[in-house]
Amino acid sequence: MIVRPVLCRPFIGRRQELAYLRERRLEAALSHGGLVLVSGDAGVGKSRLVSEFCKSLAYSRWKIGVGACLEFASRPYGPILEALGQVDSARFDLAAAATKHEQFDAIVDRFERVAARTALIVVVEDLHWADAATLDLLAYLGPKLQHM
Repeated sequence: MIVRPVLCRPFIGRRQELAYLRERRLEAALSHGGLVLVSGDAGVGKSRLVSEFCKSLAYSRWKIGVGACLEFASRPYGPILEALGQVDSARFDLAAAATKHEQFDAIVDRFERVAARTALIVVVEDLHWADAATLDLLAYLGPKLQHM
């Protein structure tokens, strides 16, 4: 058996995009949160860019939650709830909410509670596979993040 070391190619280019993400992080630290969409063709390095950004925060006070949209059989709000579960271990029961609006408010309240205690970054991977409910939630959440 021949064993070869696994090499991770150096991060080349994308310095401008990485700088933009860091600027948004500074704004978020001043309670001016928001959404950032990283888009591009398959294989151009979107995930690597986000990974490098998150890696730069590894030893900071920032909590990072990551959720992925699945191509098939994704549950409503799945990636958001997955990411929130990584940054907050408190029990969270969405079934208690009777309407979609109440569910949205419950998720926003959870974001607010976590963000009040610590700086927070939530990454949603593969948004092109998101279900309609997750997209609705992100549209609802976007304006509310401006003061978190």
